[in-house]
Amino acid sequence: MSSNQNYDLAKFSEKDKELIGFLFQISNNNQNALNEFYNLTNGLVFGLALKMLPVREEAEELVMDIYTYVWENSEKYNPDRSAPITWLLLLTRSRCIDRIRSKSKRFSTEFTKDEGFFSSVESSETGPEQISDQAEKRKIINSALSELSDNQRRTIELAYFQGYTQSEIADELGHPLGTIKSWARLGMIKLRDVVKEPNT
Repeated sequence: MSSNQNYDLAKFSEKDKELIGFLFQISNNNQNALNEFYNLTNGLVFGLALKMLPVREEAEELVMDIYTYVWENSEKYNPDRSAPITWLLLLTRSRCIDRIRSKSKRFSTEFTKDEGFFSSVESSETGPEQISDQAEKRKIINSALSELSDNQRRTIELAYFQGYTQSEIADELGHPLGTIKSWARLGMIKLRDVVKEPNT
């Protein structure tokens, strides 16, 4: 955030104003300000990261990445666009999604070719219309998943929502790799068919 621009801070709470002040100081390379900002916000950031990334160590690593970004890019924060916490949590959510998607790229071609089916469910956009659209898409996906067999559903959940590779799924479920491939392929075919059905 730039000191040369006048921002209207009247809409913010006292806590928000305090955080904005710290961000301004951080942009001037004030390490103490970063420490204070971290102490006031890291609980929320870690809570969101841990909710989205099931491995605690990965969530902890992401939190450190977030505050490194804040240290290096605090001038990009604009009070006219959002409150400090909103900016920070949107950044955290976006980075979590990036990690999940990056992990999913380990899939073999049988899984990867269907990645677009799920990538449309989640988006880093957070406006009211996008949130409503995402909620509707999740509802459709959850309903479609309920139409699968237990094995097909579990295979797809592990692959697309937890980032497992085919081999890891085979180890997790205790079935041959060929069986896992078959469940994934048949499950995706059925999912696409269910989603394509017109609403009644």
